Amino acid sequence: MGNKSSSRSLRLGISQDWDADWYTEPRYFAQTLYEDVQIRKFMDSKLKTAGIARLVISRFRDCVELKVNCLKPSVIVGRKGAEVENISKMISDMIKKEVRLKVFDIKKPELNAMCVAKDVAYELQKKGVACRRVIKRYVQNCKRGGALGVRIECSGRLAGAEIARREWYQEGAIPRQKFRADIDFADQASYASWGLCGVKVWIYKGDVIEKRKHVKGKVNNA
Repeated sequence: MGNKSSSRSLRLGISQDWDADWYTEPRYFAQTLYEDVQIRKFMDSKLKTAGIARLVISRFRDCVELKVNCLKPSVIVGRKGAEVENISKMISDMIKKEVRLKVFDIKKPELNAMCVAKDVAYELQKKGVACRRVIKRYVQNCKRGGALGVRIECSGRLAGAEIARREWYQEGAIPRQKFRADIDFADQASYASWGLCGVKVWIYKGDVIEKRKHVKGKVNNA
């Protein structure tokens, strides 16, 4: 179960939250989902240099709210917030709805699986790079950052080899079978000149144990 399914989708509602925070009637669902896909494609193409790690889309009655977690907020904010207004207006014209854009900074990129996956994918595009050396370096960076367990896996024609293979390295525990384990998972494609390579990253940060609230009630004795 833990090896064949996405670590993130298995833990939705337990230790992970949804990237699309909205609900609509069945007749409007397809159109709303298509708008989400358009927004995500636009943000990925327009703001490649910002290092976007996560985009949460929330829908309200009068507007659409976008929460962006990225490495370089200044690229999105711009000078005196002018770029934020420009991007919001472009998305608003595209989906014909009011858009509010909120930008958040990632304080520890070494503990963010998407940031690590993008960096490893960029390294794999270099001709002749030692894949296993790159994987070990990023695993050690994550461990120094405070992760309890890290696993990075790469597959494809690594370093331009004729035969595709899979390389992986792991330090610490990655309990993918436990639902309460807080595992940040991300996958990223590396578009190299010799072919497509895939990168998967698992970062284990600990267990999420929800504190139950005990309500004390009065007991009436007859």
